[in-house]
Amino acid sequence: MRQRKKRGLLLSFCINMLWFSEWGVAALILWLLHLWLKVPLFISLILLALWPISALFTTLVLSLLTSRGSVPSPRQHNRNPYSARNNEVFPKAINSKYK
Repeated sequence: MRQRKKRGLLLSFCINMLWFSEWGVAALILWLLHLWLKVPLFISLILLALWPISALFTTLVLSLLTSRGSVPSPRQHNRNPYSARNNEVFPKAINSKYK
């Protein structure tokens, strides 16, 4: 079986950071509300911390799932008479009788 190289974890993390960017937008909105209406700052900081944590968790789960690929099925003999050679479809005794 061909070995896969461990590449793309940082790229996947960056894509997941973009995918989960609503956490950053919500944190920015709450920070602006803190400046304007004096909403507690810790709510914004919690959302700001959840943003990379959720992206990292998703990245690690997806990389773990893709590293555990399925086992390939064993090679099967071709029994289709229209696409196989005669000696694959018919036994040698029958082939030798008609030669």
